[in-house]
Amino acid sequence: IRDILALRAKALIDLGFEIRVNGTTVTRRKATRGYRVVASGEDWFSVEPGLIDGENFFGIDEMIGDRFAIAGGRVFLLDERGELPRAFKRSDRIGMRDLSTIDEIAGFLGDLTHPALREYTDLKRRLSEFDSIEKIDVPTAFTGTLRPYQQDGLNWLWFLHRYGLGGILADDMGLGKTIQALALLLAARERGEMARALVVCPVSTLHNWHAECKRFAPSLVPIVHGGPDRTKLDAVLRAVDVVLVSYDTFLRDFELLRDVAFEYLILDEAQVIKNPNAKRRRAIAAIDAPHRFALTGTPVENGAVELWSIMDVLMPGLLGSQREFSRRYCGADSDGIDREALERLRRIIRPLILRRTKALVAPELPRRVEQVIYADLGSKQAGFYEALRKKFEDEIVECIGAAESSMVILEAMLRLRQAAILPALVDRRQHAIPAAKLDVMVDLLAEIASEGNKALVFSQFTAVLDEVEKRLDSVEVARYRLDGSTPQKLRAERIAAFQGHSGSAFFLISLKAGGVGINLTAADYVLLLDPWWNPAVEAQAIDRSHRIGRTATVFAYRLVARGTIEEKILRLQERKRELADALIQADQGLLRSLSSDDLLELFRR
Repeated sequence: IRDILALRAKALIDLGFEIRVNGTTVTRRKATRGYRVVASGEDWFSVEPGLIDGENFFGIDEMIGDRFAIAGGRVFLLDERGELPRAFKRSDRIGMRDLSTIDEIAGFLGDLTHPALREYTDLKRRLSEFDSIEKIDVPTAFTGTLRPYQQDGLNWLWFLHRYGLGGILADDMGLGKTIQALALLLAARERGEMARALVVCPVSTLHNWHAECKRFAPSLVPIVHGGPDRTKLDAVLRAVDVVLVSYDTFLRDFELLRDVAFEYLILDEAQVIKNPNAKRRRAIAAIDAPHRFALTGTPVENGAVELWSIMDVLMPGLLGSQREFSRRYCGADSDGIDREALERLRRIIRPLILRRTKALVAPELPRRVEQVIYADLGSKQAGFYEALRKKFEDEIVECIGAAESSMVILEAMLRLRQAAILPALVDRRQHAIPAAKLDVMVDLLAEIASEGNKALVFSQFTAVLDEVEKRLDSVEVARYRLDGSTPQKLRAERIAAFQGHSGSAFFLISLKAGGVGINLTAADYVLLLDPWWNPAVEAQAIDRSHRIGRTATVFAYRLVARGTIEEKILRLQERKRELADALIQADQGLLRSLSSDDLLELFRR
């Protein structure tokens, strides 16, 4: 009977027949397919398909073909309806900040006044009425002076605060992102809208945050939550204004911190959470704070999904699910970049990312000269490198397609990088093989010392720094060192000693331990002994010296072994720079040109 109903019922009804199903007459009234909000969680809501008959909504009990449905004790003839939005086919859970999906289905929802949609409807109305970013007064409790671009940054952060939007302050290193964030907290405090803030940052910047808070926002009471003697009582954390915690300690004390009420969550050096699947990233996303901001000069280092990882913490659901985001924006053309997709993404995120470069807002900064210096391997080092390359090539060919192939490839890349700088890193028995780049480095540093200048020497490998120290024994110059084993107290002492030293001095630094969070403006030269896959990491290292407060030109040298994997790394770096520049563009004009049309891009995808 249902097959007959599905195929012939409409024609029979049109001929005047009365049709009943289980004693229920098929109504001549047409109903329209519709959806309504039926349940909501903290960050999502779900919808239920049904039928709309006038002002009544009925959940569908059974579909009969594609033109009839049993609902509310009646059998309805369905009205013609076009293709349903993709959103309903993707998932029955929709994030409350997934503005584009909600916008796509808004016309199908029977109740736009549902509490789950209140944020969407209110935000869209307010953004459609947006005129311009207002200038706010510097908080009276702020004890410093904001440069003009920092005042603009405060205005932009306050705009995000007012509209409940999360955002990324992506200024270059050294332009005062910390100061702008502190000014925002004070502005919110003066208006009674901030009782407590949580700042998550690398361990190397913890005490800098504490010092900056004391200096520029003395009315706020900060606490560094770290070390073996840190409190285990949430009441202690509730008694302060700003809780400062490292990313690692945050993960260890997640249960404690989750129970403390925070109005603000600020993520410093937010590229730390670029991995969407990392435990600390998922833990940070679970913190309940209405206002969320990220500070990082490098929101995109390796791929667009890193931007999703950060933005989905700041505004969960805005860019859809990770899978949907990857499908839309992570395709690639022959150059490795889908420019059309990235331009669509850039339009969406433009109001939520503010990036200013030093060249744009700090013309008083000195020049920054970067140069690649190539070193030609000697016959022994070249022979060792080639034998190693051939060995790994054979191993990779043998295991292609096997589960362990990726591990072999990673091992090959690491060992070839090590062989290009110091063969003894691969095989201790090869300590007698000359290392061409280190020979070039010694000559460079000897010349720098003879001129009375200072230099920073960066390497990924602490064993390389050990070798550098041995080779510099013949150069009479003050030396300092900073790596992962350096205690926090000694870090500050050595930085101060280097900065205050009156003559030539070298600071040997591991890239991981000293690439961010320190100020070394006394250095005239920066030497990068081994290129890293990520150009942003190298740029951050150079920025240790090229900061506001410096007056002389900074010279940065990248030492590269010719004919090795290091040259391939340089080519990869260039592609990554192109990707980052396509997405995150320096845009001083944003603050003056931002319009309601720009903001409504948040509702499109």
